[in-house]
Amino acid sequence: MKVWEHFMKVFRPFRQEHDTKTTPEIGAVASNIKPVVVDDEETAPERGHWTGRYDFILSCLGTAVGLGNVWRFPYLCYRNGGGAFLIPYILMVFLVGLPVFLVELALGQYSALGPLNVFKNLSPLFRGLGLAQVLAAAMVAIYYNVIISWTLFYFFDSFRSQVPWKLCDYWFNTESCFADQDWSACKEADPNNTFFNRTCFNATYSAVHNLTDIPENKRVSAPEEYFNHYMLGKSDGFHDIGTIRWQLLLPLLGAWVVVAGCLIKGIKTSGRVWEDAAIQVFYSFSIAGGGMITYASYNKFTNNLVKDALIIGIGDMLTSIFSGMVVFSMLGFMAHQLKKSVADVVESGTGLAFIAYPDGISRMPVSILWALLFFFMLFLLGIDSQFAMVETIITFVFDQFPKTRAFKPTVVITISLVLFLFGLPLTTNGGVYILEVIDAYAAGWPYMFIGLLECLVVAYVYGVENFLSDLKQMTGWCPGLWVRTHLITVIMTVSPILISFILLLSWIQFEPLKLGEYVFPPEGNAIGWVLAFIPIVCVPIGALWEIFKHRSIPIKDRLQLLLASTPTWRENASRNTHQELEEVLPTVTMGQN
Repeated sequence: MKVWEHFMKVFRPFRQEHDTKTTPEIGAVASNIKPVVVDDEETAPERGHWTGRYDFILSCLGTAVGLGNVWRFPYLCYRNGGGAFLIPYILMVFLVGLPVFLVELALGQYSALGPLNVFKNLSPLFRGLGLAQVLAAAMVAIYYNVIISWTLFYFFDSFRSQVPWKLCDYWFNTESCFADQDWSACKEADPNNTFFNRTCFNATYSAVHNLTDIPENKRVSAPEEYFNHYMLGKSDGFHDIGTIRWQLLLPLLGAWVVVAGCLIKGIKTSGRVWEDAAIQVFYSFSIAGGGMITYASYNKFTNNLVKDALIIGIGDMLTSIFSGMVVFSMLGFMAHQLKKSVADVVESGTGLAFIAYPDGISRMPVSILWALLFFFMLFLLGIDSQFAMVETIITFVFDQFPKTRAFKPTVVITISLVLFLFGLPLTTNGGVYILEVIDAYAAGWPYMFIGLLECLVVAYVYGVENFLSDLKQMTGWCPGLWVRTHLITVIMTVSPILISFILLLSWIQFEPLKLGEYVFPPEGNAIGWVLAFIPIVCVPIGALWEIFKHRSIPIKDRLQLLLASTPTWRENASRNTHQELEEVLPTVTMGQN
């Protein structure tokens, strides 16, 4: 107990209690600070709320359970030892994912503010943390909608007499293309036949022309050639960007039209193994990107977010594990047919959803129907996650300029158009290489860095006791001693230490990015580092901005003021408390009469 008390005393100056009285000196300083009024809140439309609790839960589940569960998680599994990856992944879910997830939901629901204003009012010194989340969400939204557009491409191209990735009969297929149906038919006719360059030759013709079967190490599945050669028109490398492909441009435009159309209606309707495990948890849970804070900010103040966090988090984890099992069963079958190892079947994570699954679908009866259903499902999975990322950016604009809420269609269309234009390079022949760079860098380090600072700010700046008190005020949840100790320990020590260790280790053991056998050039990795640090540098820049803005105040008083939460932070709680009193008082008066 003495150790704990000493520990808390060390960090006491950086914490503020709910009932702390402002000292005369700080009060005088604070009274001289004129708040910057961004817009007239009184004349601005209200932010709005969810129509019900289940709308929030389903939207969060839709955001968390997305394309990352289907293609990213299985890819990380087979890259890191298959089933062995489940151990660090599940540990990361409970030691990092769920605690940070709960923190984000609580911050958003308690304050009813978007990511930028949450941290600007929780602790002004860390205002840059909110901007970092918005920028991270924007970068992921750019490439994520490109992957969603691929599902549209497959969906509409499935309206044929047979799915176009089933056989090797098309102009884009190479002599290495291998369809085991054709192979089997050739060998069943005569075991001495030769299958060469997608054609079956009898033994005599093969002997005269010295033909042999496709070597096992050269075989490429028909779905893989369809994905790389027909849809992507994949170039030879990062340097060969090529031109924009209209086959990818039109689906991307269609995906953004859907996103904009839905969001216009409003919120009411809508080691290496450990590093990969941590990144996947942040990516899959959609935390540290501002989406969950945004969604939670539209909740009713008394919503039971603790139960919601468990339902959403565990549901997302189980979906990832189930998807991994399905994908690995298909990979094993493909590897057996191609006579290759599982690691050699596909080159990238995106290939799993667009190669392994289509290969399985092509073998089913009525394959066209299953293809349409599968890719429509993928589209729905992805679009929900995209909604949260774009809504984060929209909420950022609305919270900064409240009067723009009256012009939501214009704001949504403008944001969607800008993100669409940024996504155009990803529709080129070399676009898949750009996509891999953004996915590897923008969806990794920034998210872990943001999650780390969220834990540190809540634990040591705002105060973990204040955080638990806020939870109790909202939900009435009063955890027992064991649960309380566990939660405090995880938020204050376990999560920050794990994230810090993994983040530092990933930087120390950095290796150039690879896509299959292709190694990205130094400039490709340099662009990735820049993308990763754009959100990260927002935090120190924001802190320096706040310190410089109040340079007339003595540095000690300045830091104490900037570390404390602002009056705006508790406005939502005060407003809801008053509403509850207004509802209770008439009842009491009637009872007395």
